[in-house]
Amino acid sequence: DDKAEWIRCYVVNDDDSLVRTPYGKDLSNKEVTLVGLGSLGSLVATSIAQEGVRKINLIDYDIFEPANSIRHQGEQHMFSFPKVDVVKDRILSLMPTTHVNVEYIGIGGHRSTEQLTKLNQILNRSDLIIETTGSHKVSHYLNRYCLSENIPLIIGSVTNGAWSCEVVRIIPGDTGCWGCW
Repeated sequence: DDKAEWIRCYVVNDDDSLVRTPYGKDLSNKEVTLVGLGSLGSLVATSIAQEGVRKINLIDYDIFEPANSIRHQGEQHMFSFPKVDVVKDRILSLMPTTHVNVEYIGIGGHRSTEQLTKLNQILNRSDLIIETTGSHKVSHYLNRYCLSENIPLIIGSVTNGAWSCEVVRIIPGDTGCWGCW
């Protein structure tokens, strides 16, 4: 017997999220770029979206595989999809009002002129760049770029099977750089 039933619907709005994230209003107009969407990058990406960042660029060239699933924010039904798409899907499931831009670019490798131009455009409009690839080659590249363009950079990596980590904050003109560290 088919019976109509009432369902409860909710409207998701920024006022609700600001109740629990006091800095959300300040963060909502910031644009953050994340480079590297492995376990750490996926967690950072979802966390900053939940804290109120509403413009997020995701950059990675890798795909989501079963070995990634141990600590990654992606779900198993997303295996074989690009990590940028997996993380975008997760962010939008948590914070549907977030604008997420994805780019399939490997930093530090061979890129076409078109990819390099697009990468520079994204990096230049960023208020903050977060790098979580664990690759010193990428860290050095972004460090040099951020110093030349005066863009704050955070480098984070997880080591020893996630038993230790390092986080380096680089604010051009205020702190040492990756090379100094």
